[in-house]
Amino acid sequence: MNFFHWGEFDPHLTVNSWFVSPKILKIFRLVVAIYSWIILIGELLDYALREHFLAQYGFENDAECFLCYFTILSYIGQTVYFTAAAFYSIRSNSLEKFSKLHNFLFWILYHTVVHYHVLIVFVYWTLLSSTFIQENNPWYIWWLSVSVHGLEFVTMLIELFLNRQVMKISFIFITIFIQVLYMLETFLIYYTHGFWIYDFLDWHSGSPAAVSLRYIGFLIFFIVCFFLVYGLHTLRDYIGRKHNSKESSENVSDLPMSTIQ
Repeated sequence: MNFFHWGEFDPHLTVNSWFVSPKILKIFRLVVAIYSWIILIGELLDYALREHFLAQYGFENDAECFLCYFTILSYIGQTVYFTAAAFYSIRSNSLEKFSKLHNFLFWILYHTVVHYHVLIVFVYWTLLSSTFIQENNPWYIWWLSVSVHGLEFVTMLIELFLNRQVMKISFIFITIFIQVLYMLETFLIYYTHGFWIYDFLDWHSGSPAAVSLRYIGFLIFFIVCFFLVYGLHTLRDYIGRKHNSKESSENVSDLPMSTIQ
């Protein structure tokens, strides 16, 4: 049984759209890829040059913990995705040259991007943003933060509706596995440096029962986010088929009667 659909990736769905031309899709991806690289470099510089809040935990520079944050890791994933997607669009006339492994890894990356950024935008603005909002941050810090915790969600939604790539339910096990690996990273950081990347992960912040329920609730919400995005793909394809069917009918009705057999 081909549980993870190895070899079933259709690159043509990646470079085509129900609603816009491949050229517009390519331009959108190039613009987002360039913008994402600018934001990513800006974030790295901010971590390197800011006041070093993590010095008390043994870090000489906050940039040493740049890859500790799920938001940053996910934004790196999105940046790589849009770069790779733009490359697919540029090479749309020679898609058969991409290997099965390359296509499969790109498919996994697509699932993580559309899945994780729903989670990130909700968790950040409901659980983590209060301190940031109350601080008197300069404009460029707001720009970086909104780009990483909000605009990325918007660009992901646009990409979701513009391309025609499909999601597979079995890939939820891959996204969960990657999330578990990240959780292990946070546990390792706590064990080695004595602080939690995110306070809501702190297993000393409540009774064992309360902490267990919090982790279970997080897992349930994680799964709900996956199927929410899966439903958006289904909605996109439904609207796309109706849109194309309507256009086809209009094109036929515009033909001279002598050409309609």
